[in-house]
Amino acid sequence: MENQMNEQQLVADSPPSLGWFGRVGNIFWEPRKVFEELNLRPSWILPWILISIFSLIALQLTWTQNMEAQMEKMRKQPGMTEEQMESIEEKMGDPQGWGINRIIATTMVPLGTLVAMVVVAAAFYFMGSVIGGGNSTFKKNLAISCYSSLVALPSSIVNAILINLKGSADISLSPVLFMPLSLSDTFTYSFLSHFEFFAIWSFILASIGFSVIYKFSAAKSYLSVGVLWVVWMLLASALSNLFGGFIM
Repeated sequence: MENQMNEQQLVADSPPSLGWFGRVGNIFWEPRKVFEELNLRPSWILPWILISIFSLIALQLTWTQNMEAQMEKMRKQPGMTEEQMESIEEKMGDPQGWGINRIIATTMVPLGTLVAMVVVAAAFYFMGSVIGGGNSTFKKNLAISCYSSLVALPSSIVNAILINLKGSADISLSPVLFMPLSLSDTFTYSFLSHFEFFAIWSFILASIGFSVIYKFSAAKSYLSVGVLWVVWMLLASALSNLFGGFIM
């Protein structure tokens, strides 16, 4: 009760709110200022809406290239016959059309985005409150998860442009840029692909936010978020290797 009253007093004594769009704009230039406000006035809806919209646009702009990349991976699967491939192509439909797969993928973007943000927030909360011994709320962790994910806005724009310029989904702003595509189905390739420019940017933002809401040192915050990031990369890379590159 006392903590709640103290927090209400801090909100009352704090500077005027940046506003929703002020937070979005400043997250790229003054992230600590944004996270300090989120620590007092946590919110998550606007980032989720913006990321969903940008992701939907990027999905449509790169659908053909992504579908062709998936089809190529399927063709390379050991034991894949021509009859099986024809059946798969028939079910997936025209890569340039609006088949059932495209409709499902489009409708699932907002839900998938929200689920991912909630899962990340839960991981943050577990790491900070349970393992780290800090004191914060799930809502604040969700705010950190959502606002640090706003890097998806410039990321979706850049990736959509690069994919359309190249005419292929095989683009990356990570160390795999210097590796041959013949290694794309390996664990090492998948693991290194996660050290992508925008992913690192998001990691830095999340670490800053983590330090603000838990009042941890910078070192402890980067270590805490870094451990979660590495665990996720290892898991995603293992699954990608297991399923032949279909999970990145």
